[in-house]
Amino acid sequence: MDLPTDISLLALGLPEDTEAVLTDAELRELAERVRGNADPLLRRLLLGYLTIRRVTADVVDGIATRDGGQVIASSALFRRARILSAPVK
Repeated sequence: MDLPTDISLLALGLPEDTEAVLTDAELRELAERVRGNADPLLRRLLLGYLTIRRVTADVVDGIATRDGGQVIASSALFRRARILSAPVK
């Protein structure tokens, strides 16, 4: 199923919860499921999520360290990106 890029979480029946970040323990649990399960969709989903999380963290940090980047990094969008990409215990 191809989803349009502008589809909202609410349209999918999912809450737009700022606290909905997967914890490191949850990610480890999913990784164990992937190792013990031949479900290629779950494997691709987890790999995509981890890749996006890592890239987002690098981009946010890169922008924050540039001249004038603090103004951009303090915007609501970047604060949300930092929350979603940070490792959570």
